[in-house]
Amino acid sequence: MVQYAVPHKLFDALIKDGRVIKAKKGQVVVGHDDSARDVYVVEEGIAQVSLYSDDGKETIFREIGPREMFGELAALDGAPRSASVTATSDMRLHKITAAQFEHWLTTNSEAGLWFARFLIARIREMTERSFELATMTVVQRIHLEILRLAEHGAVEGQRVTIDHFPTQSEFAARIGTHREAISRELSWLRSEGLIESKSRTLVVLDIDRMRQLAGQ
Repeated sequence: MVQYAVPHKLFDALIKDGRVIKAKKGQVVVGHDDSARDVYVVEEGIAQVSLYSDDGKETIFREIGPREMFGELAALDGAPRSASVTATSDMRLHKITAAQFEHWLTTNSEAGLWFARFLIARIREMTERSFELATMTVVQRIHLEILRLAEHGAVEGQRVTIDHFPTQSEFAARIGTHREAISRELSWLRSEGLIESKSRTLVVLDIDRMRQLAGQ
């Protein structure tokens, strides 16, 4: 999973003229097709970027954590918001106007270079996920997503502990499938001694074997 945190030095310069706001868990901070152009920078908490189809099916694109931003595309091109952003925990954010964001980019060469790399990383990740959707089975995508989550887990030998593991519905929305497929595959992985779980914590018991299953 790619991380998009703004480096500390650039973060301080970006938020210095921003307005601090708070969001409660479950609150929609930015709505799809909204016309506002503000940029939001996360200080504390986690948010989720998603879209809903006409029949109500949710697709989750990514999570946003501390020192990450959202709303930057609308700030620069003036188009409506391309997705909704919902707080999945209580949050503290800095709200930056489009003009302030442009000033940060154009007066700080380090900021401009970092932002170019940020956009490249997002494009690469979206390309990778599009390829997976087009060419891989649901089971393969499940294994890959577990590995992405494991990248930020606590490692102890072959064991990797993933806290705040997504619900089965959330997991399904992340990889473009349905909850039943997630339930079946997680049950199989448990029966094979590859994972164990309790509440929102999942432990990968043999990370090398999980990589082999995912073709990594």
